[in-house]
Amino acid sequence: MEFKVKGTSYDNDDGKNRQKVIQEVINTYIDNEQIDKDELYDGNTNKDIEEYGFSVSIYEGIDFPAKLKKSKFNNEDCIEVYLIDYYKKENKIGYIPKELVHIVWDSVNENEEIPVEIVGGKYKEYDILEDKVVINDTELYGVRINYITDEEKAERERVEKETKQRQVELEKENKVKQKKDIIIELIICILLGVIGGHKFYKGNIKMGVLYLFTGGLLGIGWIIDIIKLINNLIKIEAL
Repeated sequence: MEFKVKGTSYDNDDGKNRQKVIQEVINTYIDNEQIDKDELYDGNTNKDIEEYGFSVSIYEGIDFPAKLKKSKFNNEDCIEVYLIDYYKKENKIGYIPKELVHIVWDSVNENEEIPVEIVGGKYKEYDILEDKVVINDTELYGVRINYITDEEKAERERVEKETKQRQVELEKENKVKQKKDIIIELIICILLGVIGGHKFYKGNIKMGVLYLFTGGLLGIGWIIDIIKLINNLIKIEAL
């Protein structure tokens, strides 16, 4: 479930504007060299932006830690969003959209950090008229959250469990098939290997003809093949 945090342009109770708070949080990571230059603009070069013709904001694609906290606003349930700076200070920057509050309410763990993405502010885009990539500024930051509810987590776990179970079943089926194929080849090799029967069975016509006219390479190749097939059978059984 993806949504944008509401109220990021308003002031907190202490009178500090949340846009300024967001910028200050970003600065703590920049000052401590936690944001690499190559990460800016989602790692896109000017050539990428020109080639694909999209616009991308400066901190897009970079995850910042945040926390959700249950609260009340005008006597109604609400969920506040706190952006965490480099020094682990929690800074209120808005609310989850009202219509989503009770969808995620039971899934909220107030001690859990979740990743959020800061969008807006400066952004790059290709200007057709100027025929170059330019930097614009919306002046406002937005905060985007891709939140996974308990129901979504349970569904993902169920799908992962079913996928793993199916993989195990396929491996078992493949093992049975391989074992069956080796047993058939071994039986043919024991009974008809001296005239290349097992080679013809596997589609190796040239070796089959060679075995046919040399008596299984004078019996030596025949014996070696039997030993190899028995060893292969033992290896599959050991898996």
